[in-house]
Amino acid sequence: FFPIRNAELHVVNTSVLLNATVTIVYPFLSSETKQNAMTQNTSRVCKSGPLTTLDIIAEIHFHGSNWSLLHKYIGPEILPKEYGGHLSDLDYSRLNDYLYNNEQTLTDGAGSINQPKV
Repeated sequence: FFPIRNAELHVVNTSVLLNATVTIVYPFLSSETKQNAMTQNTSRVCKSGPLTTLDIIAEIHFHGSNWSLLHKYIGPEILPKEYGGHLSDLDYSRLNDYLYNNEQTLTDGAGSINQPKV
């Protein structure tokens, strides 16, 4: 058991310009930069020693509007129709109201990235 946090960011509905930029720029990045894009550490570089509770393994995936590729990571049974899923479309106004009205409840006890829960 390693005390790490695994985070994946799935970027969808990207513009043609962003897709082209990522495609063109990525091959020119150094291997260290590519590795740092995949691994973030809030306290030190992971290569310098054993992982701590502050270590985060992060991956960024660009899907554009390729829902079948997105579904390899996130099942359509938990996604709204607008992302190729089976659930009803998101009501962004209602979601925004919920998050805004429950900010304190949602953040209580969660700590921050620099103060992990014990």
